[in-house]
Amino acid sequence: MLLLNATTVRNCEYALKSDKLLTPEEALKYNMIDDLVDSSSDLIPKVEEVMDMWLKVPDAAFQNTKISMRKSFVDHLISNEKQDLDDMVKNILNCETQNLIRKQTQQNEKVCQESTIYSGEQSDLFLLETKALLTRK
Repeated sequence: MLLLNATTVRNCEYALKSDKLLTPEEALKYNMIDDLVDSSSDLIPKVEEVMDMWLKVPDAAFQNTKISMRKSFVDHLISNEKQDLDDMVKNILNCETQNLIRKQTQQNEKVCQESTIYSGEQSDLFLLETKALLTRK
């Protein structure tokens, strides 16, 4: 829903279903970000410029505007909290989803075993935590 508030329904659907990371240009096109900078050295000055603009807005006005713009969204979240949670649990426990999680876990185990980042106890702990997540129901 947060993404949907920032972009169109179709763009939101594309971003969620395409299973690919968006380029910065695509994120800009879909209104997920406000601007691009040419280089990392331009980043801090641009951020400072934008922050200076927003800091000129009085706190109360800023907060009231954000609250009024998001009220229906927040009300929807609150009123559908139980159903959303039930749906999420149902989807996670679905056999197809469990199979996908299992495959991803196996891939993580393989990467972890081959990785120099995770070694010894770190690797074992990571694998135990991953397996524990899979067995919770």
